[in-house]
Amino acid sequence: PELVNALARIKSYHDYGTFTPLQVAAIAALEGDQQCVLDIAEQYRQRRNVLVKGLHELGWMVENPKASMYVWAKIPEAYAHLGSLEFAKKLLLEAKVCV
Repeated sequence: PELVNALARIKSYHDYGTFTPLQVAAIAALEGDQQCVLDIAEQYRQRRNVLVKGLHELGWMVENPKASMYVWAKIPEAYAHLGSLEFAKKLLLEAKVCV
């Protein structure tokens, strides 16, 4: 039983672990040139800035996140009575914006 249990444990690592070529690719990505990461981060930063600026221009004062591509915003007071689900539906149906 001990040998079978040990074999089962080793097999589970093999069967359920991350696929070896994927691990090798991840190592190469982490050790390689990071310019693409910087480029993507810059693109997200620009998109975030456009969104936050646009919301501010509409009077929706949201915080400018420092380390996220997501903008967390309270429901505007005029729509607070709807609750989050109904407000999200209204945005989707009337403004074609998904939140």
